[in-house]
Amino acid sequence: MRLAPIVDRIRANAPALKHVGGGANLAALSSAPSRTPAAFVVPVRESASANTSATMDVAQRITRRFGIIIVVRNASDARGEAALDGGLAAARAEVDAAIVGWAPEADAGLVTRASGRLLSFAAGALWWQDEYEYETWRSA
Repeated sequence: MRLAPIVDRIRANAPALKHVGGGANLAALSSAPSRTPAAFVVPVRESASANTSATMDVAQRITRRFGIIIVVRNASDARGEAALDGGLAAARAEVDAAIVGWAPEADAGLVTRASGRLLSFAAGALWWQDEYEYETWRSA
């Protein structure tokens, strides 16, 4: 799964995000990023269906799932409630508008939202991960 097209799509279509990066950018952080709201695109899972070809060829549906980790903060609110009520909802809405219904690869299905969950909520920073998926086909 190539994440760069997803990162580029979010950068171009979610102007409220102060930083958008990939998993390598996220791994380099030891604490919340200095510029928020921020988003990081990470691979989550890839699964394949059984072979659907009745011949010696291979035809499989591939489901690709990726996560968007959103970090929001409000320095004046150590409990993070303001980050939850304001910044997170706006950031999630922009990300959804940028990628839901878009095909990240040629001959791929459209991106749909799969799930979301709280990752961390400490020191005025809220870390949230939404997961998205799309399908494509492999044949050989």
